[in-house]
Amino acid sequence: MSKVYDRGGKMNVYSADGKICQKSKKIPNVNTLLNVLREMGKQKRH
Repeated sequence: MSKVYDRGGKMNVYSADGKICQKSKKIPNVNTLLNVLREMGKQKRH
């Protein structure tokens, strides 16, 4: 599953796994970055 975000008038698709824009390879905002880091921390604990 992927999400679509509106960035500067252009619609970009972000992968649900990495939540990173597949075109520009950038994380859309700080909250997304924090969520990705939290998920990575959870995966390392298991």
